[in-house]
Amino acid sequence: MQLRGLRRFARTYAKNRNATAGLFFVALFSLLSILAAAIFPGDPFGLGGDPFIPPSLNNFSLMGTDDLGRSIFGQLLYGGRISLVIGLVAAASSAGLGIAFGLLAGYFAGFSGEAFMRVSEVFQVIPRFFLALILVAALGTSIYNIIFAIAITSWPVLARIVRAETLSLKEKEFVEASRAIGESDTRIMFSEILPNCLPPIIVNTSLLVGQAILTEAGLSFLGLGDPTKPTWGYMLYNAQPFLRYAWWMAVFPGIAITLVVLGLNLIGDGLNDALNPKLRQM
Repeated sequence: MQLRGLRRFARTYAKNRNATAGLFFVALFSLLSILAAAIFPGDPFGLGGDPFIPPSLNNFSLMGTDDLGRSIFGQLLYGGRISLVIGLVAAASSAGLGIAFGLLAGYFAGFSGEAFMRVSEVFQVIPRFFLALILVAALGTSIYNIIFAIAITSWPVLARIVRAETLSLKEKEFVEASRAIGESDTRIMFSEILPNCLPPIIVNTSLLVGQAILTEAGLSFLGLGDPTKPTWGYMLYNAQPFLRYAWWMAVFPGIAITLVVLGLNLIGDGLNDALNPKLRQM
């Protein structure tokens, strides 16, 4: 039954051509990042050429060089590792917080549930990027602080989705049956309710990855990125003073960010179509 369900899911997902294209872009950049050391051996921050060499067929200067003679191609490959890891870890952390708050707020209705949601509203009142900017500026511009800032500002949306699903599911017959046989609240939440909340959680977590990559790029563009890591956002920050006569410094990381974030959004749409039973029946 599980294999049949996976085949049905794959067929439904493949019908969405945009989602398939999004998966291709994300898989392509992920593969290039994983194989960065094989494609571009050496230090991406190494000074191996003349400054401002335009794109050429040479591997080192395939996408040109920056103001210090460093390869844009090498920085793009290795920067993909950092940007994608930031997106994945921040999204996973944010999803964990959102699931925990949403389950508790939905299952324990009343004062405790309302208290949890009031906490989430505090984070939603302040613009997400502005709050992340303040946190990174206060804590320091390290990768870990950036991930923390993105995660702590992104969980409320998912928490509200999980809360709404929990409020609906906790009144279902299978949950009432679990209570009748004496299962604990913790077991009911994580064994009965959470599995039935997974489709919207998976879809929104895929969107959170793209949002996290964009947030990191925005922070780095403003000078709040980790200067020791060649992220795509840092590459854009470094390209700012040279946009007029070294366009390649900004264009290639900009294209990478655009395609990956667009791909993740398209994947989210495809997952929503494939996992939503109402849409499958249409």
